[in-house]
Amino acid sequence: MLRIPAALLICFLLPGIFFGQVKNGQIEKFAGTTMGTVQWNVSVVRSGKSAAVDIQSGVQQVLDTLNSNMSTWIPESEVSRFNNSASTDWFSVSTHTAKVVARSQEVSEMTGGAFDITVKPLVELWNFGAGRGEFELPSDDLVKEILEQTGYEKLECRMDPPAIRKIQPAVQIDLSGVAKGFAVDLVEQWIVTHGISNWFVEVGGEISVGGKKPDGSDWRVGIEKPLDDRRTVEHVVSLDDRCMATSGDYRNFAIVNGRRYSHTISPETGQPVEHALASVSVVADDCMTADALATAITVAGPDKVEEIARQFGVEVLAIERNDDRGFREIRTPGFAVFLKTVVPKTIPVTRSSIGVMLTTLVLVGLAILGLALGAIFANKPLKGSCGGTGNIPGAGDCQMCKGTENACPEKPSVSQQS
Repeated sequence: MLRIPAALLICFLLPGIFFGQVKNGQIEKFAGTTMGTVQWNVSVVRSGKSAAVDIQSGVQQVLDTLNSNMSTWIPESEVSRFNNSASTDWFSVSTHTAKVVARSQEVSEMTGGAFDITVKPLVELWNFGAGRGEFELPSDDLVKEILEQTGYEKLECRMDPPAIRKIQPAVQIDLSGVAKGFAVDLVEQWIVTHGISNWFVEVGGEISVGGKKPDGSDWRVGIEKPLDDRRTVEHVVSLDDRCMATSGDYRNFAIVNGRRYSHTISPETGQPVEHALASVSVVADDCMTADALATAITVAGPDKVEEIARQFGVEVLAIERNDDRGFREIRTPGFAVFLKTVVPKTIPVTRSSIGVMLTTLVLVGLAILGLALGAIFANKPLKGSCGGTGNIPGAGDCQMCKGTENACPEKPSVSQQS
């Protein structure tokens, strides 16, 4: 399935540009690109034997190898050579490619074909695929013709020896709806193998976290509100040793004669989906499954959210367009544990509490007076915390932190989800 940047994922410790090495016990950050222009970000807390590991080159090598096998852009990749072949014989592939295809086929069967890696010709027919041109509405006859070339049941996979096979010569596959999730799983595996217990991994917006930050707090990300014209956070979530993938249709669509056409193509009809789901976030134990199910639910629609979630034992937050009234959320019962919305407490006012409030006001007033006198006689400006206005762009450096980046609490920044 075609997957595009679809959700705003904000790691509240993860800047868009990664800086150099830091000491053990602190967060160290790395970034790069893969699969063309897909950005990856990794944050780790080093300790023990992991101190000397070259994470930058190690992660990049893992992703480059995966891309060389599964890319539809690289002519020599396994997937490209398979797509260009008209043979119906078994085609040898790497274990990783076979694993991704096999899991994709399982998800296809369990979701009634809502997820289908053979829809590549349909996506390209609707001008949402690689080398996208000017959007044109294909004829119904042409859609029916291309439909005959698709269908997960026209593809077979085996693991020993690893190989895939076409039942029909015209079948083509595109693993972009699951490959980024699998890439996250591979990077996580590489990190754990090298003795790192606390990490944050993101590839094209698909996420995996393990352990904690140095201060003992959780790694957190944000889910974007599915708006076409601006970017804002809908929810902050704490994954706690889990993975999350998000899919949506609000960044890639076309409007023809006043009608909106989603980039998400139904494998059953060959047409863009017409239901009201705008965004789907799936939390699972592995990111490959989360990635595939985010697409599957986006195709299947709001009525299938809870059914698919129960089938796979995952948690889901789906956001549905609700006419002119905004959005409606569909959550599985267990998703609430990941939400980190802070609700202010209401304290009833009593006679005793009024006395406490008056005493507090007097003490605060005395403190402010003391600070003012100190500033006047010392002829020095007051210094605030690293939070506040010191971290607002254009408001000047944080004086208490001496203007250094690492001394201040980390500032949130944007990483796109695919």
